[in-house]
Amino acid sequence: MIAGGSRWSLCLVCALVLLLGTRLHGVIGAECLKLEEFIEPRFSTARSIVVFSENSWTVYFRSHLADDLPRNLDVQEAVKRIYESRKFQLFFVDGNFSVKPSARIIIDVVSRMQNLEGKVFPGLDQVKRGIVGLKRLKQNFTYSPPPVFAQNVHFCFSGNKAERVQVVSLLEEDGDFERTLVVWAQKRIDLYRHLIDIATSLDIRLSGLLVQYIKYVNPFELTKADYIDRFGHWDSLENYMLSLEPTDPHFISLKKILPFYCKLKDVGQIFLSDGPSLKEGMSGEGVLNLQRRLIQEGWLAKEKATGFFDSDTKKAVKRFQSAHFLESDGIVGPKTRRCLNISFATKYRWIVASMDFFRTCPCRNFPLYVWINIPTFSLEFRKGGKTVSVHKVVVGKPTGRPIRVKGKNIHWNNTLPLISEIKTIVFKPRWYVPERIRKEMERDLQKNPHYFEEEGFRFMNSFYSWGEPRVYQLPGETNPMGRVKFLFDNPFGIFLHDTSQPHLFKKPFRAFSHGCVRVENALELAKLVLKEGNPKALSRMQKYLAKRDQSYVPLKKKIPIVISYVPVLSDMSNGSPIFGGDPYGWLEGSGMPMFFFCNRRLSGF
Repeated sequence: MIAGGSRWSLCLVCALVLLLGTRLHGVIGAECLKLEEFIEPRFSTARSIVVFSENSWTVYFRSHLADDLPRNLDVQEAVKRIYESRKFQLFFVDGNFSVKPSARIIIDVVSRMQNLEGKVFPGLDQVKRGIVGLKRLKQNFTYSPPPVFAQNVHFCFSGNKAERVQVVSLLEEDGDFERTLVVWAQKRIDLYRHLIDIATSLDIRLSGLLVQYIKYVNPFELTKADYIDRFGHWDSLENYMLSLEPTDPHFISLKKILPFYCKLKDVGQIFLSDGPSLKEGMSGEGVLNLQRRLIQEGWLAKEKATGFFDSDTKKAVKRFQSAHFLESDGIVGPKTRRCLNISFATKYRWIVASMDFFRTCPCRNFPLYVWINIPTFSLEFRKGGKTVSVHKVVVGKPTGRPIRVKGKNIHWNNTLPLISEIKTIVFKPRWYVPERIRKEMERDLQKNPHYFEEEGFRFMNSFYSWGEPRVYQLPGETNPMGRVKFLFDNPFGIFLHDTSQPHLFKKPFRAFSHGCVRVENALELAKLVLKEGNPKALSRMQKYLAKRDQSYVPLKKKIPIVISYVPVLSDMSNGSPIFGGDPYGWLEGSGMPMFFFCNRRLSGF
């Protein structure tokens, strides 16, 4: 029964697993496996052991799903659907219990994102430990050969689970030999169970980690019809993961500067102390600190730290001011000093929050939309992923009576982020005066009792809450709606409109309204909207503007409109960052608000 070493490679055979649980009595059946399959770490053998002991691979796998998935319900459901569609096969561990290269790709990409953006991915550390544990266990498995050499022997699981395994020989019977191999085989079974437990948990956690990444980078990917079918069928997993990122030029620019600010947040920032304004021609320690601070963020060349406020320093200050929506006069006064003292860590968080917006905003799926960003006082008309037209805007003041909307503390005059759709354009609009603005008019009426009559106001048959008739203003040069107004559903009474005060667009900081958004070159925007939403009305635009009173022009094709609160964008001309920051103080402590109102009927939402 005992064979020499020269016969080892030719004669060793192993038992097959009795899948149906019946006791094998000396007959080699179709359920048996060869010894070489039992010696090497093979997934098929381990699965047979599981099926024998659990009676069902599905039950076994689902128990691991219940234990090893992250707590996020969306991720759990997605991972369950993926495995169910593939009959609970493993994606990242091969038939010899080796971890596939795709596992390392997931770890590397997720780790880079976690290190750069501070995004914590639950399960990443468990995955790393699981890979190490699987590798070690596989090594132990490989270097544990049978204690005796066997020829023409089969192992079979016993119908008596307490006995677990029996040896069936094709040659003479040898009880001692059989007992020795049974003991060895039972230990191998324990190793197999441990091996497949670690491999299954590792595979599930890797799938969960990948789905978490997908949900974070592009949550809309999980809703695609072919997503599950494509899972595991990547030509290049890394290319697939990176392809999920937004293609928006603002996002691409922010991603490029993020590593710089990630490092910058950990350096000792130079802060400017209060004092007199710094300007060209001055010198001293204050100027030297200013120059060192500008150098830290890359606004000024390193060799320019001379302590003398020269023309290069002034240019650097002006570039800094322009990028922070300050008056670009090259003088470091209180406002500029305050912006210079914004911590690098805060700017880093602003960039991360801005990138999150581009990943999660439904507008990344809109083929056409109008996008207003509050902190940067900007409007972009976008089509096919490209910016067709850029406009300055005036948004709501940071001040006003404190109120609470959607669980967030805001001020009455704040413009609120929302997603809706432009349904109608009004040319030569009347201005229907809101109640809170009507109260502010009392000062004008006290100065001039004929104010309403002289400014073209008319009384209505409805009343304000205190009993006076509501008023509206006829179209004209002093009408704050200007020559055109864009209507979209929202519960806050916010409009997008022209203005009778175009001089405000010359100011870098433009938060002056009561909540509505005033847009520069409003008629040009109206042409773009009509061209897409009602081309026939575009040819009649001048007729509408020639009328004395307002004309409502409905859009046959509604145009999505997005109002966001994104603190950092990029200069479209050179890709450098522009810091709108946090004019309403919303980012402190509670993170960036997304949308206070969303029209979920919009396509792509």
